Amino acid sequence: MKKNFFYWMTILMVAIVSVNLVSCGDDDDDAPTPTTTPSIIGTWRFDYDGGYELVTFKSNGKGTVREYHLWEGGLDDDEETFKYVFNPSTMILTITYEDGDVSTCIVTTLTSETMVIDGDTYVKQ
Repeated sequence: MKKNFFYWMTILMVAIVSVNLVSCGDDDDDAPTPTTTPSIIGTWRFDYDGGYELVTFKSNGKGTVREYHLWEGGLDDDEETFKYVFNPSTMILTITYEDGDVSTCIVTTLTSETMVIDGDTYVKQ
């Protein structure tokens, strides 16, 4: 009786292992793989009441922000340079301005055409 029990248990285990091995196929072929991850490198425009700003992120970790203020007399522009660090896995952007001010932002959306930073939408130029 004991011999029959172990015989049938062995056959059952072999059958279970065989079914598991066959059912564990590679399903990754169906899912499209992204070719590139969107980058913040480039110039982005943010429009607001009374003007807009152009923010340029360079590949060397430096950048500029240029604000254009519309008013009755025309257009004023101010430019400021900064250094930045962007972590694509956490989507945290840290900007250090020339005067030492540091701004830490969360990039909630990043595509090849739009970037949303703390609720403000920037469009790639």
